[in-house]
Amino acid sequence: HGWLKVSLLVVTFRTLKADPGAMASLALALVSGIYTAAMLLPNQCRTVHYLWGGWSCGWTRAFFFCQRLGVLAIVIGVLLACALRCLGIAICPSGMLNLTSGCVPSNQ
Repeated sequence: HGWLKVSLLVVTFRTLKADPGAMASLALALVSGIYTAAMLLPNQCRTVHYLWGGWSCGWTRAFFFCQRLGVLAIVIGVLLACALRCLGIAICPSGMLNLTSGCVPSNQ
């Protein structure tokens, strides 16, 4: 959800600057989405820490350790990507930052 909200903010940023209420609503939705994703981090970290000693306790525990570590990496990666795209609003002239090719040229 956070990724889509950032995309909506990036695409509509110039229009939303004229409507503070709509900007505040989207900003609140974006912050709540990022907060919800960030709330996964403590639980994932505890689970990874608990399963850390699992290599000597069988393949099942090792599998769950790798699975939880993968989920933790995905959550952190998405949060960092969303933060970079939000930063692109201020850095790029068009307000759009593509993570693979950099700033997107402005149509205006």
